[in-house]
Amino acid sequence: MVINQIRLKKQVLVAEELELIGRMSRGMAHDLNNLLTPVSTLLQLLRDDLLDPGKREELLPVTLRNVTTMQLYIKEALFFSQHHTPRLEPGRLD
Repeated sequence: MVINQIRLKKQVLVAEELELIGRMSRGMAHDLNNLLTPVSTLLQLLRDDLLDPGKREELLPVTLRNVTTMQLYIKEALFFSQHHTPRLEPGRLD
């Protein structure tokens, strides 16, 4: 009986963790997409030579900031995706 309860609690915890990871992943994908859109647009305008030099100078720093933000976001995601060994501590079971 107790073993089944422990097993069920573990299953609930795993399901909650997976749901949280899914929510975080969706949020990150949304944020990264929002940061990528102006980068992509600027590159297309540069490729097609549709920007005057003044506008180019205005948009490049913003675009570089977006790229830097994406890099930091990805570093954070990689940090949190690393396996961390849980610490075992004595506790009461009652």
